[in-house]
Amino acid sequence: MRHQLDPDPEQAVRALLTAATDDPPPTTDLLRKVRRHGRSRRRRALVPSLASVAVAGLAAAVALAATTITGAPSAQAQVAAAVTRTGQDSYRVHLTSTSTKSDGAAVTTEAVYDPVRRSGRLVGEDGNEVVVVDGVVYRPVPADQAAENGLPEGTRWLASDQAVPGRTDPEADDFSELAGLTDEALFDPQHALERVRSAGGVREEGRTSGEGWVGTRFAFELTDRGWLAVGTIDIDDGGRVRRLDVRVRPPAGANWASGQVVMEFSEFGIDVSVTAPPANQVFRDPPDDSEARRVRRR
Repeated sequence: MRHQLDPDPEQAVRALLTAATDDPPPTTDLLRKVRRHGRSRRRRALVPSLASVAVAGLAAAVALAATTITGAPSAQAQVAAAVTRTGQDSYRVHLTSTSTKSDGAAVTTEAVYDPVRRSGRLVGEDGNEVVVVDGVVYRPVPADQAAENGLPEGTRWLASDQAVPGRTDPEADDFSELAGLTDEALFDPQHALERVRSAGGVREEGRTSGEGWVGTRFAFELTDRGWLAVGTIDIDDGGRVRRLDVRVRPPAGANWASGQVVMEFSEFGIDVSVTAPPANQVFRDPPDDSEARRVRRR
């Protein structure tokens, strides 16, 4: 069924991008769920665990300085150090996402990512490819659907900043950045790891292993405005993150979906060669200024 959209390209692309991130993965049925926004959302600084990258860095420094009486690094210090080390090299990541919006059906995505260059490539179950170059996400859009939604002739890609689109509206008081954590893991896996750096209640759970590695499992939790994210992070004996399992739950009674994402890291140092699509095939997501926000609220 076709949806009637305003011919203004800025309005069209906002609806398309928000629809693409409502349910994982971003590479599947990109334009199928174009719809009006029932409510506004915003990115809120999370206190204390998600305040900012700078605060997370400070928290990591404090954690690294913290030791037990015997001089061994604390659980939080070990997690912070592993996140830092993992972010120093490229890797392959296998993601499995579930959401209550999709009846809990598991969806898998394969990706290679270079956190230093903020560049990578994701391939969904349907074979569609999303490219990330220097922090800009390029999502494919079929020619007929681009025309149907009023995008400029020749548009084959929608481009937006790496932050998940549709998460920046300034109104929704019950919205937390934790709500976008499972989507964020797809577009920016290293930033998802950075959130765990300053998680609370980090504790060691014991030894664990995977294909070609052995290490230690740690449990953690993140809370904000009634939202709760709990999970585990596995760190190999070489000090790299190998597995992250996070379950996100909204406040009781809130009309938001619960979700889970499992990220499995391997092939550190893998070559990540990606280039941006031709400029004449790209429609850029409008800047997040007051006019863009006004358009999204219509």
